[in-house]
Amino acid sequence: MENIPEEIVQIFLRKGLDPDKALSVLKTDMSREETYCDATTLFCEEGIACLFTTVSLQKKEGAFLFSSRKPERKIQEWDWVYLPMEEVLDVKLEEQVSVFRVIVETKNGPVLLFYATAHCLKEASEFCETVKRFLESGEKPKEKKKQRPSCPRCHTPYADPEKKICRKCSDRGSLIKKLLPFFRRYSGYILLVLLTVLLGGVLDLIAPILSQQFFFDQVLSETSPYYGKVLAIVLCVAGANFLVALNSMFTGFVGARVSAYVTYDLKKTIFSSFERLSYSFFSSRHTGKLLTQINADATTLYWFFCDGVPYFLSNIVQIVGILVIMFTIHPMLTVVIFLPMPVLFVGYALVLRHFKKLQAESYSKRSKFNSILSDVLGGMRIVKAFSREETEVERFHSASTAFGETRLKVAVRNNTILPFMHLLVQLSTYLVWGVGGYFVIQNGVSPGSGISYGTLALFVSYLSMLYQPLNFFADFFGNMADSLNALQRLFEIYETEPEVKEAESPVSLPEVRGEVEFSHVDFSYAPGKKTIQDVSFHVPAGKTLGIVGHTGAGKSTLANLLTRLYDPASGKILIDGVDIREISLADLHKNIAIVSQETYLFRGTILDNIRYSAPDITREEAIAAAMAAGAHDFIVGFPDGYDTMVGMDKKLLSGGEKQRISIARAILKNPKILILDEATAAMDTKTERRIQEALARITRNRTTITIAHRLSTLRDADSLIVVEDGRVVEAGTHEELLKQKGVYHTLYQLQMEAMKTIGIEE
Repeated sequence: MENIPEEIVQIFLRKGLDPDKALSVLKTDMSREETYCDATTLFCEEGIACLFTTVSLQKKEGAFLFSSRKPERKIQEWDWVYLPMEEVLDVKLEEQVSVFRVIVETKNGPVLLFYATAHCLKEASEFCETVKRFLESGEKPKEKKKQRPSCPRCHTPYADPEKKICRKCSDRGSLIKKLLPFFRRYSGYILLVLLTVLLGGVLDLIAPILSQQFFFDQVLSETSPYYGKVLAIVLCVAGANFLVALNSMFTGFVGARVSAYVTYDLKKTIFSSFERLSYSFFSSRHTGKLLTQINADATTLYWFFCDGVPYFLSNIVQIVGILVIMFTIHPMLTVVIFLPMPVLFVGYALVLRHFKKLQAESYSKRSKFNSILSDVLGGMRIVKAFSREETEVERFHSASTAFGETRLKVAVRNNTILPFMHLLVQLSTYLVWGVGGYFVIQNGVSPGSGISYGTLALFVSYLSMLYQPLNFFADFFGNMADSLNALQRLFEIYETEPEVKEAESPVSLPEVRGEVEFSHVDFSYAPGKKTIQDVSFHVPAGKTLGIVGHTGAGKSTLANLLTRLYDPASGKILIDGVDIREISLADLHKNIAIVSQETYLFRGTILDNIRYSAPDITREEAIAAAMAAGAHDFIVGFPDGYDTMVGMDKKLLSGGEKQRISIARAILKNPKILILDEATAAMDTKTERRIQEALARITRNRTTITIAHRLSTLRDADSLIVVEDGRVVEAGTHEELLKQKGVYHTLYQLQMEAMKTIGIEE
């Protein structure tokens, strides 16, 4: 079949599926463990199948070690998923930052089909839509869509079919280019490092000449004018080594400074990029995984640049200098040491590729492990309440075991492959001793026809010096694979484009009247399912709008759209007649405050948390806001009062107390538009009434949008809308909606009956 290698077609045929009869074919580039591989997914009438494969190079049968014949590509099966169509209920595509995943809902629960990079998103969306249409109406695609052109080397689809640039094959160079700007501001330090590295390399090269050839052939030779001057030459060698040590200390100090600064800049840049990213970035990304990327990846880069790059430069200088000197000493012996090199270069290339995959797999397992750990520690109250300790221990054990196994793989490869590579390096020594020994013997038989013992000792000394940088490179390439993976993940965050962007020429509205209008607004969190459908309403400046509806109807989504946490798919949201997408984000957020049912307090004092919305206000103004929110009484009850530490692991406050601090924080901002999203949901009736009275005073002459389940709290609103399944089904005042005897009337009657049942009269 077109665009599918024959080997993969044969694997499908052996499993009973014919790709030529598939309704749709999809090629992606990651596995279920979020590691790179080749994934081919078939959608057939019988079911959905996904085959994960890897490509290895094997020497053709009969080819010699240094044969020019190209090795054969062999496709190997890695993983396999098959889901019969009678068990499939739905297929979902969930977008994350730089990757997405496809999940199939089955009768036995959800099944993860695969992960893939964003370059495959369009084709995967079309694939999922094809499956959905078939499940809903039995509709088959009229013709198979043409597959995106892919790289002939790794078979990864091109991000841009016109440019035909493979992301996987051009990764390394592009990553290094992206990193260069972080080094430019430290160009002076880097130049100093290069000079000290060059000086250190020269000093390293001089020492063997004094301690080997000059010592044996001059100091110990009775015919030499330097005969017997052992102390002088020893002092010279010691002095050279002392200078080498001083230079190495200085190089390490300057290199560490540059590395620390570059890593700091990288962390700061990545973290600062969070500010411009949309809320959807964080809602689709697990906190534990983000922490792993910022902390672990940046630390990996630090050690790489601190311990790796400076010594990489030093070793490059040493290798070039040593080879030049060795060629000067004896060209033939120098040629001999290159005989095992082709095997080494091929071996290192294969090892680097292998370690890159292992490091990617290890990172994926570590992220999952950290995510589970973050879940359990953050939700320990729920774990205890439902006695799920054993289940969480098993889940932790499973993730920890998987992570440990991948680390074990890396350790095993390090302790088996690398020593073998080091052994191959030693082959050069054996060859030099053999050929060099022959030349020394020839020189003894016929002086001048071979080489002296001192010359051979000097050559072997330089050869030993050559092994140190070669062994360094063996370890360096493994660390480089890990660092490149880390660098790629960090730049994927840095280069992520926010879904909500500020206009190129934003409208400045430092002060707004507060008129709000939704005009035919549509919105969906996930493709194929609208959360908000054709919603239109108008709130005059200074008036109050109440929004009611069942849980999940889309009420909070309207608040998220007004604050531009998301942008609508179609339609407009206007403030004072201006589309909010045209308003400066700073001015928009300055004039809107929201009190959500989900409260969050930052680590710090209660006063710091109240001041968060307006850092420059006085302590007295913050206390006044707390009194208006009904928070003052319980705050002064703490020994430290407003200086009491809260947030993170501080569990001093109840849900209602946290919510009152959140209300005080919003009040202090003094916005023209105030959104109350179940702001009093965590409070008892008495506290709620007191706060409602305070809010009534605060919201006077202020546009207020109130979302509440308790309809009695909305009776005084200027207007109400009822939201059902993302649509506005009713609109009017409290009395008008009761007269309509529709959804609002039904909800109100049910709540009144429930209140009477428990003995509360409204």
